[in-house]
Order: sequence, then C-alpha cells, then structure tokens
Amino acid sequence: MKKILRIVKNKVIKLIYLLDQIIPKGKIIIFQSYIELTDNAYGMYEYFKENYKDFKLVWILYPGRNKKDIKAYKNIKIYYHNEILGIYYALRSKYIFSTHYSSFDFLNNKDRIKVNLWHGMPLKAIGNLDKRNKKIKNTDDYIIATSQYFKETMSKVFDVKKEKVIITGQPRNDLLFRKSNFFDKMEINKEDYKEIFIWMPTFRNSNEILSSDGKYKENYISIVPFNRIKELNNLLKQKEILLIIKLHPLDILQEYEFEKLSNIIIIKSGDLEKIDEQLYSLLGATDALITDYSSVWIDYEILDKPIFFVMDDYNEYKNTRGLLFEDFINISPYPIIDSYNKFIEFIENYEKIDLSNREVTDRYNKYKDNKSCERIAKYLGIDKN
Repeated sequence: MKKILRIVKNKVIKLIYLLDQIIPKGKIIIFQSYIELTDNAYGMYEYFKENYKDFKLVWILYPGRNKKDIKAYKNIKIYYHNEILGIYYALRSKYIFSTHYSSFDFLNNKDRIKVNLWHGMPLKAIGNLDKRNKKIKNTDDYIIATSQYFKETMSKVFDVKKEKVIITGQPRNDLLFRKSNFFDKMEINKEDYKEIFIWMPTFRNSNEILSSDGKYKENYISIVPFNRIKELNNLLKQKEILLIIKLHPLDILQEYEFEKLSNIIIIKSGDLEKIDEQLYSLLGATDALITDYSSVWIDYEILDKPIFFVMDDYNEYKNTRGLLFEDFINISPYPIIDSYNKFIEFIENYEKIDLSNREVTDRYNKYKDNKSCERIAKYLGIDKN
C-alpha cells in the first residue's frame, strides 16, 4: 500500500509540475512559515498587506498544522499545501516567501520567484553545515542575509552561489519597531516593573524530531529546576523584574502545564496567536534579552539593548548539534551565565552590571532599521501598481 501511495504521490507531483509550466502567473503571493503564522514570512505579509493592495496574499500551511488552531487570523486566506485551492494559488503565484523549505520546492517556472527568508542567521549548525543532515538541494531563487559575513555563511548552508544570497536584513526585524499591545491584552502594567526581560532558550529535547541537542535535563527550563521556579519568581518580584520565557516551538516543554506566577510569564506555541500579537513586536518592547544558541541575539542586537547568554552545556551542544562560530564561548561579546546559582546572582546584581563596553558593529547586521521588507521588494522589482 505504501508503495502504491508513493507512486500516486509522485505522479501527482509530476502533473502539478507540468501544469505549472502552462498556467499563467498573476498578482498572487504565497507565504509559508513553520508551525505558527509568524517570523520573516509574517513580516513580509504585513508589508505587502499595507503597501501592495493589488496583490492577493495567501498562506499555505506546512503539513501537520491545523487551520482550526489559527483562531486570531480570521481575515487571512489560509490553505493546506495539498488541498485544491492551496495548489491552485501556488500554481498561479508570482512570488513564494518561506521561512523553511517550501512545500512547493518542486515548482520551477521562470515567471515565479521563490525567496527563502529562512528563520534567522545561524549560530548553530544548520542545513549543509549540520553533519547530521543529508545534502540539501536548494531550488530557491534567492536567500536573504543580514551582512556580508552571513552572506558567505548562508551560501555554504544552502550550497548556493553567493549571487543568490542578498543582503537585506530580516523582515521580522521590521516588527521590532512596531508597538506591541501584548501588555495591555495580558492586563500587565509595565510601570509596575523596573525591567522586563525576555528569555528565549532553544530546545534540548523534542517529540517532533528524532535527535536531541545539547544536554537535556528533565524537569528543567534551561538551567532552572522546576522546584526552584517559585524561588526565582520571588526574587524577580523583590527586584521588580518581569521575566517572559518564550519556549521554542519544538521544545518538549510545550507539553507541560506550568503554574501561573506573578513575575514569570511562560509563552507557548499559539499563545501569541490567540491574542493576535507577534513575538518580534513584543521583543522590541522588552529591556533585555536572555538566550543561548538561538539566532535571536543577532536580531536583538540592532536595538542596542543588553543581551545575556545562558549556556551550561556548551561542549555537549557543540559536539551534538554543532556551532558555526569557533570557540564561541570565549569570543562572545556578551556575558555568559552557566549555572542556576550564577543566574540568581545575575538577577540580584543586574542594576550593577556595567554594560558600557558593549560594542555593536555591522559584522552581523549591515542595517539597523525597519526597512528590510522594503529592500527585498525593491530588489525583486515588485511594482506597487
């Protein structure tokens, strides 16, 4: 049966490919992002929605996502990649923007442009630089980068010529400069806090992929044991700090039910969708970022705000997932916290930390503004009329 289904699937793909060669392309733009309607694809979507009224904007869901879960986006055209209307719009599309590998990577028509926006400039090994992966065959017309340094990196990641990598900045970073209504919708008075931190740890274990990264510790959020979360909350309350923890979409911690606390908010997949808010607008409204091996630090750097790394499994992570920055732990321009006790010290002494010697260069971000979407549209020559 599996063999028959595989044969049928291959024939359907060939038919769609042939149809793609003869169906004319119209003013239709396809957007794809993984799990949530967010990230770079959403940044581009917002830009086109505001500036290109003549285009039809359509979201195509990756496999495994349920349209019923997307309650906040009632006015967005959303289809599955394998349903008739989804295929129809894909075949008629002039542009496809994706944050991962597109469901329509087999489509190849000279009248369509496919742009891989990806989902961040990498610190950890990805794509063809991740030794665990099979060789990736890239079919996109362009891939974006934030600087010359990352242009060369993304060229290696996707094994494409440097000419296909364009330095534009990331569309999601445009959202950093937009007002966030997160606090109003959550009935949080920002004036009650001296500082608002956002912590974005990457995952160590996941039910959605076969491998795990770094050192997984059960009953921990990063370096914080479950049985000490209340203790941490009490300290944050004393210091008048609000800590927002945004879990990685693939993290197994998505399955846990956490107790509601006064000074710690834990955000899971779908939580921001439910209140129609975007992560990057929230990021822009915070005072400092805590992360580890996530590319978010490169984005946050354009805000010129404090960044801190929490890494207690550097060697394990480097040996399992792999890092693209050699000896990162010794060359990091930002402080590194490697234990729970040091994290407590960090919270206790935050107001005394000297951050005056931070130097933000253009090595990772050529642009530090909200014009990334505009640069991409101009480079592709997309006419507003």
